[in-house]
Amino acid sequence: MAQPRLQPSMDLVQLQDGERVSYLEINYAVPRRGLSPKHNATNDSLTFALLLDLRIYRDQTLWATKTWKLIETIAANASQDSHNEWLDALRYVLDAPGRYHAVLRLLDLHRPEHADSAEASLATRAFSATSLEVSDVILATDIRKAVSGTASALNKNGYEIHANPQLLFGATQPMLFYYFEAYNLNTALRSDSYKSYWHIENENGEKVAGLDGSYRTKKRLHQSSIEMGMASISALPTGVFTFVYGLADSAKNPLALRRKKLFVYQGAPPTPAVAPSSLNMLAQLQEQELDEEFNRMQHITQPEDKKLYLSLNNAEAKREYLSSLWESHKPEDYAAGISFRQVYLSRARYAETQFPSALRPGWKGDRGRVYILYGPPSHVERETSNPNTKPYEIWRYDDLQGGVIFVFADRTGFKNYELVHSTHRDELQNPDWERSISSGSGSNFGR
Repeated sequence: MAQPRLQPSMDLVQLQDGERVSYLEINYAVPRRGLSPKHNATNDSLTFALLLDLRIYRDQTLWATKTWKLIETIAANASQDSHNEWLDALRYVLDAPGRYHAVLRLLDLHRPEHADSAEASLATRAFSATSLEVSDVILATDIRKAVSGTASALNKNGYEIHANPQLLFGATQPMLFYYFEAYNLNTALRSDSYKSYWHIENENGEKVAGLDGSYRTKKRLHQSSIEMGMASISALPTGVFTFVYGLADSAKNPLALRRKKLFVYQGAPPTPAVAPSSLNMLAQLQEQELDEEFNRMQHITQPEDKKLYLSLNNAEAKREYLSSLWESHKPEDYAAGISFRQVYLSRARYAETQFPSALRPGWKGDRGRVYILYGPPSHVERETSNPNTKPYEIWRYDDLQGGVIFVFADRTGFKNYELVHSTHRDELQNPDWERSISSGSGSNFGR
């Protein structure tokens, strides 16, 4: 029988304190349902004991470590609440911007062989001292007034914030609470008021009806402010969404916006103790459909994967291998319970219809590949053909590696937009890309 999992979750955010010092906040949660408590018959209580080890890397170099124990005794009947969890926050002063990656490992002290881990990453930035800025957002299951006189890591600016580090909402958590901060209001704003703003976008970057724009007018009173609110996401289907938030002026023009991915699962909650088998999602596919699905995975598979797959001679073996591929290629920022396969194939279907060319299906082209791997861009700039240049598009991703662009050009005239330049560290880079798409340049037809 499979061992139950501890299923920890973790989320990283960057904020500033009252002295304008930037800090990294790590919100983490551990459900008690996966732990093995020790029962005390004398007072009918349960004692939970965890050993935790945290390692934080900045740009792949070990930056901070912490090892500690969590021991808590509660009434036995309190553990029956399936949402009962350990929720805590850790904070570290940031001495320099960079990409921070945190790894949290847990060990159940009452069952030493029972261990699990969680990982999360965040690209931090240097906050401006004069321009309008908004912090990262904390998505939460509840925000309430903090009890006066109590000290808790969950308290912030007079409020108790129950973060949802799993970033998973839906049937069991239909209300989304949010908290973020705004800085340099007096320095950057001329008006005495501004609007706090948010909306939710679907996986294709389209605003969701009913959640397509909430504006709240606020007085500018201080140099910084806290922005909080809530939204019902009960009508959202299962899938991946983006929470877009920030500040706008009186005419609803955005002044500072940021984004954060969230996940919605509207089905029955999965069995908490054991992770569901990913084979279930492939059980209904025939062999030809399995072959087509593997073909669409070409943007994440390697030549050796193809060689092994082609050596399989029955549908069941192909199902098992596809299942292992989806699991092994799942990015670290996908929350538990959300199928990477579902997101990938949904993007592929969208790319097939939106980016067709005379040479290949839309999902096979460069625009399709980038859309499938990185999702919808934050902004798209399109330039139609003119006497000096061939048609091209610039896709901007504000939240990827601190902000990157992808430039695609139709150098053949068949709507076959090829990637000619990107600032993404793992993609083609050609700073002289504008010369390559001038009308006098040759094409790379058949590349």
